Amino acid sequence: MLVADADGSAWDIAAALLHDVVEDSDITLAEIEVEFGPVVAALVAGLTDNVAWRDLPRSERKARQAEALLHKSDQVRRIKIADQTANVRDIAQDPSGWVADDAKDYIMAAQGVVMACRGTAPQLEAAFDDAAAAAIQRIGGDK
Repeated sequence: MLVADADGSAWDIAAALLHDVVEDSDITLAEIEVEFGPVVAALVAGLTDNVAWRDLPRSERKARQAEALLHKSDQVRRIKIADQTANVRDIAQDPSGWVADDAKDYIMAAQGVVMACRGTAPQLEAAFDDAAAAAIQRIGGDK
């Protein structure tokens, strides 16, 4: 919904819905391309972490995401902001599923990812900032 509300294209919305599929299932980018076309597959590829990062600590994985995003298209970067916003909103809505320090660390790492994407979608950036502030307030942190 965040991508749609930010005037994302149908391709952007499809990629946003599919952004974790390659990392979290046996579905391949080739299968996504067959089902959804090359544009969506390219966007999903841009959002998919390098498999070599899989076992890295979250903070290192997020730092690598941020670095990689500096070289991605504006479309990919906008979708990533929406993804991070949704994740941080989830923390704000139900912080009980997180250890407070882990939640703070996630939010800080997400801020780094979004920083790498800034300048592409002011509306999404503001939504992320609001979500991060709400999440920090709910978990009682000051990071």
